[in-house]
Amino acid sequence: MGASRITRMLACSVALGVVSMSAPTVLAEPDRDTFDVLVERLNDPAFDVRDAAQQRLGNLEEIGLARIEEALRTDTLSAEQRRRLLELARDRFLKTERAGLGVQFDISIRTRVVVKETYEQFPCHAQLSPGDIILEAGGQDLRAIQPFPIIQGLILSRDPGDTLPLVIRRGQELIELELGLGSFSDLPGARDPAIDRKLAAWDVRAKQFQFTRAPIGMDVPAPESVLSRAPADLAAETRILHIRKGLPVRPNAVGAGEPRGGLFVADDEALSAEVQFRIKQRQAMVVGVPPRPATITLDVGTDINRVQRILDDLQREIGDLEERADQNGGHSEQLLEQLERQTAERDFHNRLLRGLQAEAAADEAQGSSPELD
Repeated sequence: MGASRITRMLACSVALGVVSMSAPTVLAEPDRDTFDVLVERLNDPAFDVRDAAQQRLGNLEEIGLARIEEALRTDTLSAEQRRRLLELARDRFLKTERAGLGVQFDISIRTRVVVKETYEQFPCHAQLSPGDIILEAGGQDLRAIQPFPIIQGLILSRDPGDTLPLVIRRGQELIELELGLGSFSDLPGARDPAIDRKLAAWDVRAKQFQFTRAPIGMDVPAPESVLSRAPADLAAETRILHIRKGLPVRPNAVGAGEPRGGLFVADDEALSAEVQFRIKQRQAMVVGVPPRPATITLDVGTDINRVQRILDDLQREIGDLEERADQNGGHSEQLLEQLERQTAERDFHNRLLRGLQAEAAADEAQGSSPELD
């Protein structure tokens, strides 16, 4: 009895084993939350699917800024895919560590970016010297009315470990550098950059991802000015046009087959012409065209005179300190420390003066000074 039950159980087991081995293999369903799949869903006809895909991408912490930006560099994205990915990239950018140059700037001349001090933990410490004048950064001229927001945006727009090309003047020399960047958090007393500075830096970084792909199959070609607009500007133009025409602010369709939320291009010549007019004359239609500001010439002679006045004041202070130190027999540590600081300040401004004088000589040789609008 017991043996027959064991025999039947073994037979059953063998039978099950045969059935199990002969059954067709069931393949696992592919991951439906992969990056490429979710990016494709950003182009789905259904708004809910597009919105859910964007939220899912935002929640996947393993998808970093670099991966999103890699996708943004492709030219196959629709306008809506690009816009949504730009929003995701911006959010990642605001949360990630920003780059730091490791330089304290001198502010005695506000139209020049002058190195005052460098910090040892940053690569710039081995390449920059106090008194260096940074003329260009990232290909942008820094001889401007407000150069500091420009260079701050260029630095913060980059990641730690990136490089920033510089052109500096050191006395008579013009030097080109590829300067390595450190982490902003490593700056002495660093706090997280203000949100407005981060957003301005993101605008600098996002320029490389500007919308350049024309909508497909249009009846009326889009004006070139439309295609060269940044995504954020296009979104603003779209909202204004739809409000003026009594259309939904979030359109259900876009001319020429582009998905919703993308570039608004009309199907009729009149509205297409209005789009072009709106793009080119938007200031006149909304707030009026402001008068063109007067051209401002940066006179290096003015900067030289300012530095010379600073040096004159420093020399008088140093003379007074030396006299007081002699009267005390050189025993006052406080006086000696003040004298050391003022002497270092004088040396710094002498280096700066030599650089400005070299710049003035170069401008005179070229017969021009930089002009700003």
